[in-house]
Amino acid sequence: RGWSRYVFDKADFAEGMQVLDAGAGYGNLWRYNLGRLPENMKVTCIDKHNTHADGFMEYIRDKEEHREVSKEKFAFLWDDLEEMSISGGYDRIFFNHVALFIQDRKRLYRKFSAALLPEGVLICTWGGYLLYENIMLLLKEFLKDMTAVEAKCNQIKCHQIMREEELKEVFPVVEKHTYVITLHFEKPEEFMDYILQVCEPAERELEQRRNEFLEFLQEKKSVSGEYEFVRDTALFCCRKA
Repeated sequence: RGWSRYVFDKADFAEGMQVLDAGAGYGNLWRYNLGRLPENMKVTCIDKHNTHADGFMEYIRDKEEHREVSKEKFAFLWDDLEEMSISGGYDRIFFNHVALFIQDRKRLYRKFSAALLPEGVLICTWGGYLLYENIMLLLKEFLKDMTAVEAKCNQIKCHQIMREEELKEVFPVVEKHTYVITLHFEKPEEFMDYILQVCEPAERELEQRRNEFLEFLQEKKSVSGEYEFVRDTALFCCRKA
């Protein structure tokens, strides 16, 4: 919820804007800000069928039936972002945690640029690297061989740098913002499951030493009695001039 409101605030909306949500998915950006939408703003959501976007459309249709949102506020297009053509005239385009799934990002960024009005803004987001730095600091105390973990984390960092450079190759102005949160886990098993989820190279050894690792995590419990991880997310405001 906090992240969705942060992204919404960075958009600096005004009445009558035309907005494109490219890869709308579950629609958290709009679900958590539905009561904050300016008058006469139109939001067009693009995604593929048989995704979370289907559920988001049902959510909006229900809100329309109960007159909690006007029927002119949201429109849905079902297509592949990389294959479809995108008409112009948008004040804001959101590309929220979708870049990882795109094969030719620069080509898509050029398509977004052409679809933006002269003063329009592309808002692009993806996860930062702070999480992986903290994972490596933790695992270096436990694992004897960090080769695979470090190689994977360095690969992730390189990909993040590359994605940022791709944005800068298409947009003359790219402003980077960072959103930092602390994740809290009550039980060591929950903490371990999260680490396994985001750090696949360590999965095999940690599973083999599961009980030992859980004891290790219990020693790392914070003063509050919880298990904590700090992570960041990058938000880029991209302008044509």
